Amino acid sequence: MKKTRHPGLYKLPDGRYRLRATVTCQRTGKLMEKTRILENGKKEGEAVMALQALKAELRHGGKSTGASMRLSVNDYAVQWLEDKATRVRPAVAGQYEYSLGQFVLPRLGDLYVQALTRADVERWVAWAERRTKRNGQLYAKDSVHSWWRVLVAMLRDASAELQLPFDPTYRVRPPRT
Repeated sequence: MKKTRHPGLYKLPDGRYRLRATVTCQRTGKLMEKTRILENGKKEGEAVMALQALKAELRHGGKSTGASMRLSVNDYAVQWLEDKATRVRPAVAGQYEYSLGQFVLPRLGDLYVQALTRADVERWVAWAERRTKRNGQLYAKDSVHSWWRVLVAMLRDASAELQLPFDPTYRVRPPRT
């Protein structure tokens, strides 16, 4: 194994690169280390970029920054429901799942959580206010408000958990059907 001019990057005799990333944990102060061997055929520049990505992954607690930046509302909702199901009554968890599955995710689920804007939430509110049942009647005000409460709870948890720069529900008026 040969050292390269980049700390933490070594070239193996068979031409592959070995990456070794170490960072100090911001919460505990302990040194954390992770190693990875790249497949054959990678150039040194690609190996340096992979090393930087490995360090970033280690700094963010095992979550790749690229992956977390591409978390859809659907993906976050699945995580959120799993977490909530352990802390609320089964009937409440069922209501969360129903509201999200029927009324929130079909409209917002394909968007990335980090890209969700206040305007997206405003459009959802306008849609929810106009939503009708099969018989053509508008949904009851309490029904629409229950969907709204689930959406707000999930997005506020996402803002806190993912450390988003803003809460997309901030200053959005609830549905007024």
